[in-house]
Amino acid sequence: MSDARPIQYDSSETGAQRDRLVEFTGREWIADHETDWELPDARPVITRQSRVFTIGSCFARRVATYLSARGVECEFSDALGLHYNPGTILREVLLSSGERFDGHLWTVERRGQRRYVDPYRNKVWSPDVTAIRAMQAEIEARNRARFARANVFIVTLGLAEICEELVGTDWSIINRVPVRDLVGPHQFQGRVLPTLEVIALISGIIATIRASKPTGTPILFTVSPVPLKTSLRPYDARVSNALSKARLLSGLHECLEGLGDAHCHYFPSYEYFNGPNRPEMFHPDCRHVRDWAVDGVMRHFMAAYCAPDLSATPASATTFF
Repeated sequence: MSDARPIQYDSSETGAQRDRLVEFTGREWIADHETDWELPDARPVITRQSRVFTIGSCFARRVATYLSARGVECEFSDALGLHYNPGTILREVLLSSGERFDGHLWTVERRGQRRYVDPYRNKVWSPDVTAIRAMQAEIEARNRARFARANVFIVTLGLAEICEELVGTDWSIINRVPVRDLVGPHQFQGRVLPTLEVIALISGIIATIRASKPTGTPILFTVSPVPLKTSLRPYDARVSNALSKARLLSGLHECLEGLGDAHCHYFPSYEYFNGPNRPEMFHPDCRHVRDWAVDGVMRHFMAAYCAPDLSATPASATTFF
């Protein structure tokens, strides 16, 4: 499905008439963050009865915290694993829907002490191999329960620059760059996902949810405004981040427009944080967003996709951030 729209234009019009056409055709740039965003698919898909499955980067955690503070069942925990790229998000969604994978572990040895690390999830590690396998089993069980209960899905994509590890004969997308002091031989490569691969991974996320849930189940996508921390490419990290976000945005829009699924939505959180007020919205590290800015973008999200009684609830979630 194409998003192309016909534009009526009469070449016989005078210069002044043509100027007016240029001025008024399309939607004009809005130079403030208070005006609600024009979202053609906006409607209240989240209510107090919603059970929301959120997955993605640290921005997904903030969305979950905000909704939870307003009484919506919306669990998100670092212990369940932060995810930054569409590859590991798809893997986790597949696991949550009931599929099984034999995931390998990294062994790290530092100062004579060993720890075992899950390369597919952030901050999941243990000094005991039995313990980390138990942690993985618990995460997957909790996510399967969350997935089974859910009637709304929110997916926050973070980056398209990925790291892959050669596992057997296949390259496997992992969730982070390699840690130091790994034991044993490993082979890694870094690259930026091409747009077509981004489209395929996002399509896989949607197809997995659609295979398990009713057709009308809402799926909301957004792209995190938080830039990547490090880059494996031979460029300034700010250049790599721009390419990474561009690939995500292009692939996501092409995927949603191509599918034409009326129950898949895009919310412009990335765009909100990259307008004229960007410098004030971020902490001095220029990576993490300030609480008042999160509160602002979430007010727009609530106005677009949440029932009015939720939107009217006094903002209190910033105390949780």
